[in-house]
Formats: sequence, structure tokens, C-alpha cells
Amino acid sequence: MDASLLASAPHSRPKSGVAYCRYMGVGLGFFLIVWGCASWFRWNGALGLGIVQGIFLCLYGLLLTAPWKTVPERTWRRMFFLLLGMTAGFVFFQVFDVLYQAALAEELHHKLAPPAFQGILIFIALMQVPAVLFERKPELLD
Repeated sequence: MDASLLASAPHSRPKSGVAYCRYMGVGLGFFLIVWGCASWFRWNGALGLGIVQGIFLCLYGLLLTAPWKTVPERTWRRMFFLLLGMTAGFVFFQVFDVLYQAALAEELHHKLAPPAFQGILIFIALMQVPAVLFERKPELLD
């Protein structure tokens, strides 16, 4: 094998991995926008919570689908800290949602399935913070 090909391989692999993470984040963002609009109708009786969750999910989805590569540096820093905070809020909302479903299932004497879907969403959301950082500043990977 060519030595130059081997020397460039470690640098190209993480960059493409970061791109795949961002593709999943954009997909999650579009999913959250749709889910946010639908969650207004999901919470029966708790209208205020449904509206808050719906607005939050739509805003978080828009933030995930933002063109992070083309944002000016000063705006990027503010958006990055907003992403950090909203990611923590998203994880909180997912944990709250699982607890709400568990309480509802217990009240109806049903058994709740393991929250695998929420776990996948949380994993993809938590992956976006370092992916956005390394997409903008790939020199931090070395």
C-alpha cells in the first residue's frame, strides 16, 4: 500500500464520522419538528405542558437542522451554547416523558415496555454537541 494513503486515513475517518453524526442530527431535527407539532395534541388534559413541549421540540429541531458550517464565528459560539442547553433540556423532557408514561401505565395496570426509542433519541441528541464542535473545529480531534 501507498504510505501517503495510510498517513491520510486517520484524518479522513473521523471527519466522515462527524459528517454521519451530523446527518443523523439533521434527521433527528426534522423528526423533532414533526413530533413537536404533533405533541400539542398528545397531552390530553395537560394543554400547557403539550404547548411547552411542542414549542421546545420545534425550536430544538430547528437548531439541529441549522447550517452550522456557514454560521459566523460570533453567532456560532452563542448557538453552540444554546445547543448545549437545549440538549440538556431535551434529555430532561425525554426522562420526564418516560416517567409520565410509567405513571400512566401503572394507573391503567399495564406493563410499560423498555424505553428504547427515547434512549436512541437521547443518544443521537447527545452526539450532536461534539459533532457540531468537531465539524467546525476539526483540529481539536488531534
